[in-house]
Amino acid sequence: MKPKSENLKNQEQAFDELKHIISDTTSKIIPRKSKRKKQYKLPIMNENILHALKRKKIALFEWKQQGQPREANNYDLNICQENTTHEEVSIQELKQAINKLNMNKAMDCYGFTAENFIHASQSRLEYLQLLINTSFEQCYIPNTLKIGTIFPVFKTKGDIKNAKNYRGITVKPTYSKIIEIILKDRENNEILKHQNPLQKDFTAKSTPLLCELFIEEFEWENKDLKLPTYIALLDGKSAFDVVVHTN
Repeated sequence: MKPKSENLKNQEQAFDELKHIISDTTSKIIPRKSKRKKQYKLPIMNENILHALKRKKIALFEWKQQGQPREANNYDLNICQENTTHEEVSIQELKQAINKLNMNKAMDCYGFTAENFIHASQSRLEYLQLLINTSFEQCYIPNTLKIGTIFPVFKTKGDIKNAKNYRGITVKPTYSKIIEIILKDRENNEILKHQNPLQKDFTAKSTPLLCELFIEEFEWENKDLKLPTYIALLDGKSAFDVVVHTN
């Protein structure tokens, strides 16, 4: 059965309503911060950023001219529903995912942090569980969960006034982080079966230092055999800084 567009719109509204409830509650209980003096902002505008802003405005204008399409393609939804079986997220599974969120982190674009969900009431968690299960059942992730805030972070080297010496860190909505943790916990065992055993980075209970040990042993063995050693390192430091994200 194809999900109706009206159901998807209701789902968007449900996430927005929960967002407003959490925001209103948080604003009432947090202490008011004292006003600080405005800090000097770093002038990082250059020709590349200027052209990117112009392309963004043109893309936004064209999107509005097309009627601001928001609904997902029914064909893609059919593929998801035919090849997968919906497995409901239990309240225990949701709590475990929330407890894995990193605390004391920056707020997302809605002003939420992990603490908003870690200390949430049982009824609010049950409502969030219902929204996530509805998203999984309809194979649809609301647009509310697909946006983020980018913060420029200096790489501690080079000219501080050069935008190329900054790395963009995207803070995703806490909603999205919870869903990612749930999916990761479900699929992680299958991923580890196919992962290269030499892959150590971003792997639980492992350290990249083991890879360094392999290289060092290989280098010493070549020295004993009086053979040359050639090592090539791939540096992708600018892969996400200068790439055209629309592509």
